[in-house]
Amino acid sequence: GFNTSQSVAFAMRKDLLSIKGLSDQKVDKIIEAARKSSEVGFVTCTQLVSKMKSRFQIATGAGKFDQMLGGGVESCSITEIFGEFRCGKTQ
Repeated sequence: GFNTSQSVAFAMRKDLLSIKGLSDQKVDKIIEAARKSSEVGFVTCTQLVSKMKSRFQIATGAGKFDQMLGGGVESCSITEIFGEFRCGKTQ
């Protein structure tokens, strides 16, 4: 199935055509709308650098941990922290 507009935007056309009731024209309109709404596509290096400059670090309150993360947890990104069972991750 398709759960997000991004999954529709990246879907193969033939997969969308296999859905009962969708014609060629409807599929084209759906793909176009999905691409517009999810802002998929290429960006220039200048645009990427501009986006990266707007990010910031959020301090965790643990000095050594912030040092390890390069100043804290980065905004606009996902940071996963893992470790062995009962090593104090929830502290």
